[in-house]
Amino acid sequence: MEYKLIDKENQSLLKELLVYPGKYLDKKERYKANEKTTDESLLFGSVVDHHLSEDTPVEDKYYIMDAPTISEKMVKIIDHVFEEMDGWKDNLEDCEEAILRACKYENYQSRWKDETRINDVIKQGSDYFKSLLASSGKTVISQELYTRSVNSKNAVLDDLYTGSYFKPNENQQLLKKVVIEFEYLSVELKCELDFVFIDHATKEITPLDLKTMSRPVYTFVYNNFWPYRYDFQAAVYSFACEFKFKELIDKGYKVMPFTFLVVESFLKNKPLRFICTEEVLEIGMNGGSLTNDRVYEGFQQAIDRYIYHSSNNEWDYSMEYIKDGGEYLIEI
Repeated sequence: MEYKLIDKENQSLLKELLVYPGKYLDKKERYKANEKTTDESLLFGSVVDHHLSEDTPVEDKYYIMDAPTISEKMVKIIDHVFEEMDGWKDNLEDCEEAILRACKYENYQSRWKDETRINDVIKQGSDYFKSLLASSGKTVISQELYTRSVNSKNAVLDDLYTGSYFKPNENQQLLKKVVIEFEYLSVELKCELDFVFIDHATKEITPLDLKTMSRPVYTFVYNNFWPYRYDFQAAVYSFACEFKFKELIDKGYKVMPFTFLVVESFLKNKPLRFICTEEVLEIGMNGGSLTNDRVYEGFQQAIDRYIYHSSNNEWDYSMEYIKDGGEYLIEI
């Protein structure tokens, strides 16, 4: 079964409960609707991830489109026509009424005759319209983004340290897109790891996650790791591995510290490995404080909140707000 169709909670949703219940509900609704991201940085990360963790060509999921050679106004007109036709027409020549409506909406050459405007749009926009048809059902990416994704993929594979995981010897395995279903305190959960590297000679199981960033890779810890609570993700995935690989663990194998493989989108620096210490994983699992006294809740607290809100069917207010009688204290 496709991962997204598994009807269980995941760490990225539960993490939102640490902010406020409404954020959890909003993200869950978008998740169920399978909304495609338009954020270029997230899109770039997804394409690089596909290069490295999927066995199918990128072109099966993404349509690589050259930048249109027409004006921005014309692009908008063709986009309107394509959206209105919704796949019912294969040629722009068959969309005359939709073209006129789009021209009117975009206030395009209002002094021209209708026939002149239609012919002009067909002449300029037919190639772009055909590209939109070809991309149906796929996520559209630019040629520039695709080229950068290939370069980042190659950087990970060719690097002395990150590349070693992708060249397993006869005693090693690299598992890709590892789906794990498990239960914690009666809550049914799921997760999907990018990679799990197993060394049968040393009996080590290393869970891995790929991250991309537009900023220098050396800033990963304070620009990405803590702000996006990757400690939470690492803790949950590490915990899940204890279930998934129980048979190997019973034979003496050990789950190693969670490792992030981080690569830049513009490759000013080489990819780096970031390995979570036990202290970091403890914060992700049970909460705790950093050296700057910043306090974080972890997976355990998120589960507590989920059980409270789902049991009481109360999502309008946070758990502590309700328990404190509907008030927040402003403290020094």
